[in-house]
Amino acid sequence: MCEYCELGKKTKAQLTKILTDFHSSCLHGSSLGEMENCLLFKILKEEDKEKIRRMQKIVDLFEKHYEAKNRQRSAFKAQVCHLKKGEVIFVLDFKENLKLNVEQVQLGRSFYNQPQRTMFEVVMIFKNDNDEIKYFYWDFFSRCLNHNAFFVKKALSKIFKHDQFLKHNFHSITFWMDNAKHFKNKELAYYFCKFFRKTFKRRVQISWNFFIEGHGKNLCDTRFSFISRLLNEYTNKKNKKLKTTKDIVSAIQSEISQINEIKTLKNKNFELSEQIILNFKFPSNKFVYNFQGISNFYHFHICYNSRAVRENKISIVSSVFTNDLETFSFPYRIVKKDRNEKMKDGFDDITNDFELKLDESTLSFLERKFRNIENFTSSRSQQQINSTTQNQGTILINTYKMHE
Repeated sequence: MCEYCELGKKTKAQLTKILTDFHSSCLHGSSLGEMENCLLFKILKEEDKEKIRRMQKIVDLFEKHYEAKNRQRSAFKAQVCHLKKGEVIFVLDFKENLKLNVEQVQLGRSFYNQPQRTMFEVVMIFKNDNDEIKYFYWDFFSRCLNHNAFFVKKALSKIFKHDQFLKHNFHSITFWMDNAKHFKNKELAYYFCKFFRKTFKRRVQISWNFFIEGHGKNLCDTRFSFISRLLNEYTNKKNKKLKTTKDIVSAIQSEISQINEIKTLKNKNFELSEQIILNFKFPSNKFVYNFQGISNFYHFHICYNSRAVRENKISIVSSVFTNDLETFSFPYRIVKKDRNEKMKDGFDDITNDFELKLDESTLSFLERKFRNIENFTSSRSQQQINSTTQNQGTILINTYKMHE
């Protein structure tokens, strides 16, 4: 849930109640501007007036945020709806890290030995020869836990070299991502420019867009839920343990194969997907497209200019929202920087299963332990018996003396 929307809704409800209470006994309008002329408002303390004005400011920002969310979401839906053959839309996102060494019956020792793996998803939306919209899912897995631009570049490079992408000969490529820093950065902007130069002879149009903060849920999240369900069914149904990255890929492919068999019997479309394992190391430096104000825009595209390409001066054009007519141009300026970020490793695959067995040392330990427990218990029991006998004897002697 978006925290901006949640705060905005609560504040709007509170402000509406305040305005309603103020104007229940006068003829003024229901806005804060008209409330300023209300006698009841004028007699309030200055700090109370500031609180109301601040609430109005929060509501105004919330409404702008909500309108921006609707504009970007509508732009995405319109692009998918009006998609033509030869055009492709990529939707990108990272999943919460997956865990290895998970099984139906989780032992205590294996619970604390669970390497993690990154899952990165790219959904490719295109039209086939029959003018039907199709979805192809690229599932990337890696032991690198850094969710950054370099990871995204490596994954996209795999796609751009894949036959499944090349065979369509796309002339328009559009990217949609959430507003996180691993997508909205200058390193990825330079990568798109670099790819544009490589495909310039084919006149490929490239643009990238961002959903509004707090509203980045997309097709990838639906895919993530589907993958989680497949892995849970695989481990629960077959009581198998996912020990390596290859096990995750095999499990997904096995479950999807069964789903496709059922879809074939029902004459339904196949599940189109590819599972890829990424292995790489971070370079010591990076190239970035150096321009200011990247956080203020939600749409970017590369200006098509043959002279600029020849002179290696490609410019990026941006707009606040995807369908805005007003644009801003940034000159081509590349800067080489050191990559200070270190690679976060998800640790090695599980190669040796933990076997549920007792060795001689453990057996000896358990024998001594339970022998001591038995000795302690028996000695305590004997002490209680002796204590009870002595107490009974004392009672009998006292009783005998009373009768005497």
